[in-house]
Amino acid sequence: MCIDFDQSKSKDGFSKGYQAPPILNFKAEADEIKKAIKKSGLQIVYQSKVATKINFEQTIRKNPKVIHISCHGIRLEIAKQQQMAISTEDVHIEGHYLLFENFQGAGELVSATQLKQLLGSSQHDIDLIVVAACDSETIGRIFQRCSVRHVVCVEQKRFVLDEAAI
Repeated sequence: MCIDFDQSKSKDGFSKGYQAPPILNFKAEADEIKKAIKKSGLQIVYQSKVATKINFEQTIRKNPKVIHISCHGIRLEIAKQQQMAISTEDVHIEGHYLLFENFQGAGELVSATQLKQLLGSSQHDIDLIVVAACDSETIGRIFQRCSVRHVVCVEQKRFVLDEAAI
């Protein structure tokens, strides 16, 4: 995944000063979720989509009971160290991002405020959102404020290994 926030490129195609986040094993995580669903014996409709803002919004409109988000979580200070071009208007809320994708497959930082707007602007009856992303506690609290009954996330300033999420 190439995240293009800077016009100057290094030889490997990544923006200078930016190290690509480790590749997540989405397939293994999805396979484990499907196994758990099958084992439960419940009639559950499972859909897997690439984490984009549009897909997130469309998923919310379908009013699911559970949403599982698997991506990277990024804090403002880390983003600044990595020289990512981001807005710092509201440092308290805007300090936390999820790394979604855009339709070209490049990374797109989605702020806590953007997620709040996407979720808060719809009528929903979501029982659970799992945020399998490092440092996602602030994002989880935003989801709670948007009337999601239960949220599973990673404590602030903590990291989760991909193997642990699976």
